[in-house]
Amino acid sequence: MKIEINNLSVSYSSGMFSRREPTKALDGINLSIPAGCTMGIVGESGSGKSTLGRVLLRMLTPTKGHIHIAETDPYALKGKDLFEFRRQVQAVFQDSGASLNPRQPVGISIREGLDIHRVGTNSSRDEAVIALLEKVGLAADYYDRLPHTLSGGQRQRINIARALALSPSVLIADEPVSALDISVQSQILELLSDLRRQTGMTMVFISHDLGVVRELCDRVAIMHRGHLVEEGSVEQVFNAPRHPVTQGLLSDMPSLDLPN
Repeated sequence: MKIEINNLSVSYSSGMFSRREPTKALDGINLSIPAGCTMGIVGESGSGKSTLGRVLLRMLTPTKGHIHIAETDPYALKGKDLFEFRRQVQAVFQDSGASLNPRQPVGISIREGLDIHRVGTNSSRDEAVIALLEKVGLAADYYDRLPHTLSGGQRQRINIARALALSPSVLIADEPVSALDISVQSQILELLSDLRRQTGMTMVFISHDLGVVRELCDRVAIMHRGHLVEEGSVEQVFNAPRHPVTQGLLSDMPSLDLPN
């Protein structure tokens, strides 16, 4: 699915009785993400990158501007159309533990979306969960394990499996590897890269780390204090950065190489 972002702004009020001007988390963002592209959204803390992700997920209403996913404004959707949007646009977040019910076996968490959307039969849903576990590199017996018995990398694999359960067309990945050590980061990035090639989905990969984005993304957008300051192919931005913010991020970029 193609994503179009037009003149998007999000402001936070300082409070009903405050005389301060609202804080602009996003200010006039324009960005086009082709269908099947993996777009890296990069910036330091407070740059607005996660706010942009929440807008795309329909978790935060824009103050100004519009987004269109597959030529549809998600904020205009209701009823069955909104239900289908929730199926087509999924997310993976930074905190792998907080994303899972601590008292619920991880297989049930993966299956939850299939149950809500009534995909297949009762037995076929369990079969689908087993297939998803195998797809993300985990054995079938993980189905009955609780989140606290898993490592951070294993929990994130569960979250990826859950996001993929409904065969989404768009995946919003908000800092999905930043809480993991570097060896596990590499494994998760390789998994995401493989899944992207297999499914052809559009991915928005939010990160503060250009080194990680280089390994996964086709294009990259650099954000700073709510503004989009540079955008282009990974090759263009990495080989000839134009903005000082990009240059600063590149100067501090770690090396992270995936297997060929």
